[in-house]
This record gives sequence, structure tokens and C-alpha cells, in this order.
Amino acid sequence: MRQLFRQKLPAERQLLLGDMSAATANSITSRLNSGALPVKIGAPISRGRRATLGAVSLTKSLQAALFGFLAVVIFMVVFYRLPGFLASLAW
Repeated sequence: MRQLFRQKLPAERQLLLGDMSAATANSITSRLNSGALPVKIGAPISRGRRATLGAVSLTKSLQAALFGFLAVVIFMVVFYRLPGFLASLAW
């Protein structure tokens, strides 16, 4: 469904042309009028924050890396025995 807006009309004389039902026309009218409401726009409040979430994430990431490395070393020692142990020392 295509609506046609031919020209800009004064606010008291708006006209929608097109093949649409009255409900569709009322819906479009309400959407157009909702954009015309006066809204005050202001700058957001800015406050200083510390990067505590980043510090926690860094700590957890380092712990996960350490546990992963230890799991690989243990697997290599159990599965490959002496060559696995020597390969673990060579990292």
C-alpha cells in the first residue's frame, strides 16, 4: 500500500491521499502527530566511573588461562608420559 504526500500543508489542513482504509489513515495520522509533540532534549548526565568490571574480567580471564594451561599439561603428562612432560617444559 502506497501513500502519497503531494505538498506540505499547514497544520490545520493535512490531507492523506491513497487507497487505504479509515483505520490505516487514522493510524498514519496518529504516527505523524506523535512526531509533532514538543519534547525537551537535554544533554545526558555524565558521571565519572571506574573500570571495575574490566578489572574483574581481566582477573577471571587470567585465572581461566592458567587453569586451561594446567589442564593441557596434566593431559599431556598422563597421556604421553615423559615426552608430554618434556613438551610441557618447552613452552
